[in-house]
Amino acid sequence: MALEIIGSIIGIVYVYFEWKERPVMWLFGVLMPIAYLIVFFQRGLYANAAIQAYYIIASFYGLLLWQGILKDRRNPDATTHIKSLSLSGWLLFIGVTVLLTALITFVLCRLPGESDQPFLDGFTASLNILGMWLLAKKYYQQWYVWLLVNPITVVLCLLNEMYTVAAFYAIAFGMSILGYNSWLKKYRSCNTTM
Repeated sequence: MALEIIGSIIGIVYVYFEWKERPVMWLFGVLMPIAYLIVFFQRGLYANAAIQAYYIIASFYGLLLWQGILKDRRNPDATTHIKSLSLSGWLLFIGVTVLLTALITFVLCRLPGESDQPFLDGFTASLNILGMWLLAKKYYQQWYVWLLVNPITVVLCLLNEMYTVAAFYAIAFGMSILGYNSWLKKYRSCNTTM
């Protein structure tokens, strides 16, 4: 229970800084998953536990991108401003989500000790992987992912009696609405034609 509370508090701070587009969020993005990795693993949500390890790596990657230490080869200025996903980007996102969900669910169904909710665990894990990538690249549509995945994760946590973590994801859902509106407004203000 203590790890759930610690992870949830750090998570709220993380989402707040994400909403405000502050690079310091990535430091909290390293801390939160350490607590949640243990919590999800203990509850038999193995894909979501593994995602926490991915979050740690993705947070370092995002921090390096947002600080300009790493550059996107195709678009060196890509991480200095919020951008929009193209139609081909959406099609790729959907295709990868379907394939990743199928692969993760397949693996979870065959693990000894099996996952408690293999499809939900695999689907949310897939969305989390791709959502973090969209966030690192500063696509405002990353908020769509959180608006979808957070309520599903609330249900997943409630099914596994992880009430504090469920409360965090419910709060994160509300903050995602605010984050989406903020990022969309910034995107539009930087991409208006005169």
